[in-house]
Amino acid sequence: MENKRLSIKGISPLIAAVLLIAFTLAIAGIMATWATTFVRQKTASISSQTECIGSLDAEIKSFNSATGVFGLVVRNLKTSINLTDITIGIEYSSAPYSRSYKLKDLAGGKDPLGALEVSGVDITTTDTRCPDKIRVIASNCPDFPQEKTRIARDIPC
Repeated sequence: MENKRLSIKGISPLIAAVLLIAFTLAIAGIMATWATTFVRQKTASISSQTECIGSLDAEIKSFNSATGVFGLVVRNLKTSINLTDITIGIEYSSAPYSRSYKLKDLAGGKDPLGALEVSGVDITTTDTRCPDKIRVIASNCPDFPQEKTRIARDIPC
């Protein structure tokens, strides 16, 4: 009598093996779907950022220390991307005096800056001190700013 009772309560080893295999395949399917989506998103993000490499160029043409006016030329060197919402930051060693300008708000400034386009602007800072750094950033390429520093003698002061 006891043998019949014990054999009825459990599941057979065959059914247990089939259930374990089905469970493993279900988990593998879920992981494969997630991994495929993850890789596609990362690949798209990386390929869009590779277009940004070397696309932005900024050149300081002049600096008038008597008036605090910079002559700046901003270029888009690529044919495959438009640079948008370009910000020019002028940084001094004392933080409260740092300033930020939008290229589109400056006279002669162009935004977006299309393929192979150039925009020349004068920036009136009203500060006669030579800045430590000038940083130009496009919002669609934030990881690839163009920086000019006084240390590297990029700024003609």
